[in-house]
Amino acid sequence: MPDFLLEPTPHDEAIAFIKAKPAIAAKIFGELLPELRARAFTMAGIEHHDTLQRVRDLVAEIPAGADWDQQKRQIVDEIAPSFVGKRAGYDENGNPIYMTKDDARRHAEGRAELLLRIHGFQAYAAASYRTMDAQRDVFPFWKYQSMGDAKVRDTHAALDGKVLPANSEFWKNHFPPWEWGCRCQVVPMMEDEVDDLRRAEAKRPLEERDVLDGPALAKVEQERKLVLGPNQIFDLRTQREKGKADGYEWSPSELRIPLDTLRARYDADVWAKFEKWAQATGIPEAGATVWEWLGGKALVASGKLAKTAAGATPAPGAVPGRQRSAPVSAALSVQGGPQIRQIVKTTLAAIDAVHDDGALPKIAVDAKTGKTALGEYRFRHDGSAGGIGVRISGPWPRLTAAHEIGHFLDHQVLGKAGRFASDAGGLAGIMAAAGKSQAVGEIIASHLPMKRKAYFLQRHEIFARAYAQWIALRSGDKELLRDLDAVSQSLESWRQWDEHDFAPIAQAMDAFFTAKGWA
Repeated sequence: MPDFLLEPTPHDEAIAFIKAKPAIAAKIFGELLPELRARAFTMAGIEHHDTLQRVRDLVAEIPAGADWDQQKRQIVDEIAPSFVGKRAGYDENGNPIYMTKDDARRHAEGRAELLLRIHGFQAYAAASYRTMDAQRDVFPFWKYQSMGDAKVRDTHAALDGKVLPANSEFWKNHFPPWEWGCRCQVVPMMEDEVDDLRRAEAKRPLEERDVLDGPALAKVEQERKLVLGPNQIFDLRTQREKGKADGYEWSPSELRIPLDTLRARYDADVWAKFEKWAQATGIPEAGATVWEWLGGKALVASGKLAKTAAGATPAPGAVPGRQRSAPVSAALSVQGGPQIRQIVKTTLAAIDAVHDDGALPKIAVDAKTGKTALGEYRFRHDGSAGGIGVRISGPWPRLTAAHEIGHFLDHQVLGKAGRFASDAGGLAGIMAAAGKSQAVGEIIASHLPMKRKAYFLQRHEIFARAYAQWIALRSGDKELLRDLDAVSQSLESWRQWDEHDFAPIAQAMDAFFTAKGWA
């Protein structure tokens, strides 16, 4: 009788899964193809390989039975010194703020919790998947199970209790954790159990049944849509399925995918660039190049690179080309030197990849801002647009540029020209989602000076911050994502949202721009 794994439990395979990950610098990690990132261990802001390796091994002790809080404290002790003295933001006078020992420790506590959750849960999930996958003949159905608390995304909550065949295509990229920070689980079920469930819910409307069959199953598998009622249609697409080439996607079935199989997913030019980079990039901890670590020696001698069919996935971080009828870039002219031109060029390329703008008036962008401002959107008394300023020496200039362009759109085309649509109630879905977010709640509950708190809680300020983050995530632009990461590592991390907190806002943004016909 096989030893069935019905839920994630501490075991050797989970430990081995974590320890097999080479500890690599974040810069190298960011260049890996998305399918390969689950095989590596990294941490933004920590570049020393010995530190990364020690932290990885501390995480690996969780499946061996170590105490969660104790491991977290040890990780904090290990990484906190690396953050002392790092720039954390600017004060009200525009002077830089640097992390003290206490600041660094608080920052490290959040990072340690995230590392334990991501890598620890991935390890359990990978081991669980492997066991369940080998036992499909006994357990031919799998049931999705969320954590059932307030932190669960709407789409994951909608899937709670749904039963699909174990061999469904859906599980290939929706086995938890299929989105960043996902804590859901999958429970195997025998055929008799599912038959009993079918009989129990036979009189329910089709959209209320937990066992997905026929058209309901086909819709989930083919369209990634789950219908629970006339006004309850959930988009279950992963970030990659939504077109974000560099987006997070977890696929435990692909953790051991051979490189020649992976290569077939990319066109020849993309793969050739990746191979050249991987062969020239070393991983000191692994004592090998990236290519050698991935087992690519046999591929080097295997001959020509295979081309994929049209529509192959673009390189990580690349903005996919798309013709726009009214690109935002057409409305902006840049005034100033090469630095401001490059900042705005990068930001506009990302925006154009995500949406059109309708019919924007012309506006100039320059590097002129007030003494303490990171950026400015200027408009005249008659409501017409005056200009945009971006401080090129700011901590996250490209994100700032996207923020100010968000103000410009909000003020000129998302509602009545000359009035912020967000202030006038025209962006109700987006603002409602933002208002429910943890980040906004933290600002409300913070001890910021009242004037500063009131500024950051203005509806048009919340919208601009959300717009900038949406552009960074949906475009996958590396520079914008680095700026977003810089915010998350600063003492002003409350300016933006973490990925889980932002998900409902991003969905509201998607819906709004799609409804306007711009996405």
